Amino acid sequence: MRLPELWAAALLAAVSPRVASPADTPRASPGVSVRIGFEASDPLLQGPLPRNALGKVAVAPLTPAEYDRLRQAQVFREAGLLDKARATLLGLLADRPHQPLVLTELASVYLAKGDFAAVERLSRAERQAQKDSLLLGRELEIALERQHHPREAAQVALEVWLAAPSEAVWANIAVVRLLPLDPRGVRETVRRVAERTPERPDLARGLQPRLTGWFAHADPFEFESGATRYAAGARRFAQGTRCA
Repeated sequence: MRLPELWAAALLAAVSPRVASPADTPRASPGVSVRIGFEASDPLLQGPLPRNALGKVAVAPLTPAEYDRLRQAQVFREAGLLDKARATLLGLLADRPHQPLVLTELASVYLAKGDFAAVERLSRAERQAQKDSLLLGRELEIALERQHHPREAAQVALEVWLAAPSEAVWANIAVVRLLPLDPRGVRETVRRVAERTPERPDLARGLQPRLTGWFAHADPFEFESGATRYAAGARRFAQGTRCA
């Protein structure tokens, strides 16, 4: 038996005998539940198994036996046994289709394999099937960014923000990171989304453009010196003479 398999077996021995208590198993939450437990350096590949997954559709919690299978898949992923992790998760999905926790872990396996196209296919199919713009939103944004589609990645980040205002910090960081990759395209994406959703001024207010023009100023004809006071809505992404 190879070293990674020995490590996986040892970890499985540590977690398998333990009977999960009701407090340990994920609970269904009505409305929006927010995924937790990520590290800033790479939130998709680090941290403990998430107790919640992004999603608007309430689902029944995993049973203790199903949750144990999910933990086994995570152990395989962390040991580098990605094909075993994938097989375990696909089997679990056959029993619990569209389960957000299982889908999130499967997307993490594909990310660990560097198979960003698989992440995109999985995310788009599940988001469409569930009519859920939160589901696998983080994973899809990363996959699109790694495949050099910054405009589409920004659109996904903004969709997540629209569906869950609590995701504002993550979405803001994602859009700011994407902006240098396609300044015009990402800026236009933000502008369109902000204009279509005037009831959500936090969308534009939460984003500070890195490059803008004088017309984006809150009072463009005052010709003030000093730091720019951005307009409250989508106009903060407008052009004109570049601000100093």
